[in-house]
Amino acid sequence: MDRHKIRRPWKDTNFLRRKNRRIDYFASDRLTRWRLFLRGFRKDALNVLAADTFAGLGPYLSEIELKRASRILPKVLAERLIDKTALPDLLPGWAHLIPANHILFEGGQALDPATRAPLEETALEGLPEHLILKPADGVNGRGVTRVLCRDGAVEIGPKRFSLAELAAHFEAGGPVIVCTFVNQPPDIAAIFPGAVNTARVLSYIGAPGVEPVIAAAALRIGTRLSAPVDNASAGGLSARIDLASGTLSAAAGYDRPESRAAGRAVHHSRHPDTGAPIEGVALPGWASIRDSVLKIARALPAAPLIGWDLALTEADPGIMIIEANPDPNVNIHQMHAPLLQDPAFHAFLARNDALMRRRALFPGLRPYRAAARRAATD
Repeated sequence: MDRHKIRRPWKDTNFLRRKNRRIDYFASDRLTRWRLFLRGFRKDALNVLAADTFAGLGPYLSEIELKRASRILPKVLAERLIDKTALPDLLPGWAHLIPANHILFEGGQALDPATRAPLEETALEGLPEHLILKPADGVNGRGVTRVLCRDGAVEIGPKRFSLAELAAHFEAGGPVIVCTFVNQPPDIAAIFPGAVNTARVLSYIGAPGVEPVIAAAALRIGTRLSAPVDNASAGGLSARIDLASGTLSAAAGYDRPESRAAGRAVHHSRHPDTGAPIEGVALPGWASIRDSVLKIARALPAAPLIGWDLALTEADPGIMIIEANPDPNVNIHQMHAPLLQDPAFHAFLARNDALMRRRALFPGLRPYRAAARRAATD
């Protein structure tokens, strides 16, 4: 058995304690925090999720269950997916839909991301004007910066850097990659132009040889708080994408001033900064995007559960693959609807031993578990 998949309850609870220590945008009493902890949820679950009571948490995937679900992937593959330079090698047939990685800064050197060979100072010449700098193993949009490349130098704010100066600048930190900036369609940019508003699509493969399925999809929308990224953990918003039509719901955010004041995630039918409509907006080319995600997931059968970060584009098939997340944040989906109400997805997680077994603590989940058992035997 893969040691990565062996259940270690003490590691799960320690992981949840560390998560709770980082949450400071909602206050809750000690008893509430303890009751949520026993159910595997973060201390802000009743504030963030669309549930008002403990019984109402039944059909929601908890933080510990998500951690167990992430172990369905082999550990070696999960580590490669975290490395943003490895995605073209993992999806060679779809490399044309992955933004090009131009330079890797590591150990005070400027390297070719594919060969790890040192680059000459002239490597900045001929690069696109708009570029993205981001940590090669970063999460939650931390450290992502949009920069300009002009006249053989990179402009970060008011400062200009040569290739050698950039290598020295990033020497003290972890590896940083320089990749192509993706232009989004005008109607998506109109919602908030200060960030690339990306789609997060959660796909799973129920069993070996079975076709992939999309469990949920959301459009992450940047705000003045989150720019230049769109992550909800940085103050961004999340709108649910209807899987059939591609239509957006109202957008919700939790790490925001209005949510702190209300004590729960606040939904916006219009963008709070730009006033642009969100609810009811249809994503252009959604049918093509949905079909492409299923084809891409089929090309990576060893990863049965993936959260795909996709930049929307005007060129066919309408997407660029930004990341494939082995440990995706599902709260951007569950702010709108619980994931375990889908019997097929529930059965997939149950077969992989990801769900908690304290049925007495989840009275609201019983009908969903019964439906999942029927789905598993059909």
